[in-house]
Amino acid sequence: MQSHTTRRTLSAGLLLLVLLLAGNAKPSSATPKLVFAHYMLWVPSTSDDVSGFITDIKMAQAAGIDGFAINTADWSAVNWAIPRCDKIWEAAETLNSGFQLFFSVDLTGSLGNMAGDIVAMAARYANRPNTLKVDGKVFLSTFVGQDKTFGYPTPQQGWDQAVLTPLRNQGVPVSDVFAEFPFLDGIYQWSAWPFFYGNLQTVSNQADVNYLYSRRDFHFAAVRAHGKSYMAPISPWFSKHMAGAPVTLPNWVFGNYKGPGMWIDHWNSLIALQPDFVEIVTWNDYPERTYIGPTTAPWGDDDDVTFPHLGFLDLTKYFVHAYKSGQYPNIDQEKVYVFYRSSSKYAVASNDPLGPIQNSQSMDDNIYVVTLLNSPADVIVTSGSSSGRFSVNGGLKNVTMAFQQGAQVLGQKTFAKQISNNIAVYDFNVFSDVLVL
Repeated sequence: MQSHTTRRTLSAGLLLLVLLLAGNAKPSSATPKLVFAHYMLWVPSTSDDVSGFITDIKMAQAAGIDGFAINTADWSAVNWAIPRCDKIWEAAETLNSGFQLFFSVDLTGSLGNMAGDIVAMAARYANRPNTLKVDGKVFLSTFVGQDKTFGYPTPQQGWDQAVLTPLRNQGVPVSDVFAEFPFLDGIYQWSAWPFFYGNLQTVSNQADVNYLYSRRDFHFAAVRAHGKSYMAPISPWFSKHMAGAPVTLPNWVFGNYKGPGMWIDHWNSLIALQPDFVEIVTWNDYPERTYIGPTTAPWGDDDDVTFPHLGFLDLTKYFVHAYKSGQYPNIDQEKVYVFYRSSSKYAVASNDPLGPIQNSQSMDDNIYVVTLLNSPADVIVTSGSSSGRFSVNGGLKNVTMAFQQGAQVLGQKTFAKQISNNIAVYDFNVFSDVLVL
């Protein structure tokens, strides 16, 4: 597996959402609400071939996801980016299931200084049937980029002269929006997490509300006030701790997300707010533990194969239905979900060169259970030597219990990951599984 040339730090950044008018595009009818998953091109989540990407797409569509935002920081500078993208587009076309693809151009890597590559990326797939178009416009987003000038005096001039004019010359003209940044048709606010260092330890929808209805410090008028598009972020988790990585990379957990707490609360928030689009961060970013996709091809030293996020993925379908329809769905299949870490925050690693994880002492040592039931029931949770019996009503309900070392059991099911404080390195990833009743 090829390594990524530049690892970016995901923080409270802004993504530019650019809609490019394809030369042969036709205006569409009213755009439906769409949900995407951020896909890291440099680390395929299954096998690096068309069949592997077909597997990814099938899993995503089964969860109600409409497409992938393909993140790459490199293009012509590496030998894997173009052929890998070709395979992803081929997989989508082979399935012919309506799955959509667009680029999230990561400007922290070589693409940040190579406007020609951005032009080449957009033009290469502009007329492919599975390239996402909204109101007849090819959809393109970026990770950072609002300050990129590409050698011109201002970002506006840089984007217009280095990217958009060449695209127009290739038959991919753009529409003008926003006086300050006329190349923009909307905004995607990247940060999907409350931050400990920002004194936000509980989930809040204020960032989404600000982008939808008020003004922020990014020189953009509120998108809704101008009738433009807003794509809201959502993410299940965030922790980073990579042995062997440069010491400059963060070694932290972002916040106390209480198992599925952030995932559930933020989905409920977005269902109420009804943004134009939702982007899940991420499908397969294993080093930052934000993934909801499969863990058959782990990255580097991360033990992600033994840390599936199946509960997050399976719950996605329930919430996507509610977001798109405005109504929570009937429960056709009763399920119970479990979420927990594999060691206590008090555990001391015996051989970790990076040391303890920042903010980890603010985490809760709990096992979290989510029930999706048609009628009231009793839930029996066993964590090590401790057991608890909880009465829950029908619908989506939460149960929390302090965890203990040993096996984690729900009813008659013993989950694959045990909890142990005898650890060599720190890992604040979360194990998540689903029990179908």
